[in-house]
Amino acid sequence: MKKVIASLLSLALVTGGAMTCLAADTSYDQDSTENIGSTINCSIVNDPTYTVTIPSSISMDKNGTDVSVSASDVSDLNGQKISVTIAGTDYYRNQMVLVDPDTRKTVRYQVITPAGETLETTGDKDQMNGKEIVSFTADGTQSYHIQPVMAFNVVPGSYTGTLTYGIELADAE
Repeated sequence: MKKVIASLLSLALVTGGAMTCLAADTSYDQDSTENIGSTINCSIVNDPTYTVTIPSSISMDKNGTDVSVSASDVSDLNGQKISVTIAGTDYYRNQMVLVDPDTRKTVRYQVITPAGETLETTGDKDQMNGKEIVSFTADGTQSYHIQPVMAFNVVPGSYTGTLTYGIELADAE
């Protein structure tokens, strides 16, 4: 019995009440004679694809060396760029420092971007994390320069360390 009463009340509301529909920001009432509808827009884009190749090891002398980074199979970036950044190092506070494992002596190093910007740390934690080294909007190769900072207290030795990269899509400038 309750279902019958509920159905009758619903029918009375639908047939006897005023009806207002909103479609495409236009209002319609019971006296409208035009077709009621909405314009539908749908954009479908492919997901970005790319491959970035970075050397697994870098050897340099006191003059430093150029490091090539390449991007291939780049497509569907949708107005973005592939950004290769500094994500961190293996030294305390992500400092850009190399260590001689025999003497525990250290030497700082710098990255010079293709645009000529010098990236180096001076003691602050995570100071260079997120800084862009190179970027791509198409297939290609870019080189940056890496070099030790030859301060007065640097002694001969065999220094090692790790630079970790971040690779992400970012807004193209």
